[in-house]
Amino acid sequence: MDFDAFLALVPKIIEAKLPDDVSHQKMAPLERMEIMKNLDLEKANPRKAAVMMLFYPKNKKAHLVSYHKEYLSRRTLVSNRIPRR
Repeated sequence: MDFDAFLALVPKIIEAKLPDDVSHQKMAPLERMEIMKNLDLEKANPRKAAVMMLFYPKNKKAHLVSYHKEYLSRRTLVSNRIPRR
């Protein structure tokens, strides 16, 4: 994709609503769904997490820095935890 066209799309991407809970529910095992129904998030105090993606222009095209790590025999994007305060 042309990098300038990519930059024009970034504001729309930022404003987009992500399908968080709905997607998790579709993919989660049934056992986990039962646990989640009974989970009190106030008591559990889960950590927030984020994934950072770095896009850069190369020959006027958008490229993504690809950094993977091996985790349980799967290649995954590295996520960065936000420390608790």
